[in-house]
Amino acid sequence: MHFLGEDWNITPAGGATGDAYVAQQGKQKLFIKRNSSPFLAVLSAEEIVPKLLWTKRLENGDVITAQKWVNGRELKAPEMRESRVAKLLSKIHSSSELLHMFMRMGNVPLTPHDLLEGLQSRVVLGNKIDAPVEKGVEWLRHHYHP
Repeated sequence: MHFLGEDWNITPAGGATGDAYVAQQGKQKLFIKRNSSPFLAVLSAEEIVPKLLWTKRLENGDVITAQKWVNGRELKAPEMRESRVAKLLSKIHSSSELLHMFMRMGNVPLTPHDLLEGLQSRVVLGNKIDAPVEKGVEWLRHHYHP
């Protein structure tokens, strides 16, 4: 990653893809990602992820993004039940910018009604579905009114 200059110390940040790095120069610290999702810019603009500082396309076609480094950690299971996590997920799922980008990529959003219809058709067709799922579908049939 010579594009940052020689004064930068770059180390792998871990993760599933191996395309994430931490770049540090003195007190300045960046999160560098190679070929990140196009959703990153929208997530950054919506203040869901740390601020996107710049994007650079390399000669080989790779796209490098840099974000402000924020010390973080993995959420534990009990934290996933907290209202602040629900609020963040709600912000992501109600973002019109993310929806528009999703649709520009050729995708069609699914509504709760679409999901229920799909589950009902699987139950009607006799597909093997766990009893709790079938029970949930039955509850939704009686309580969900679009």
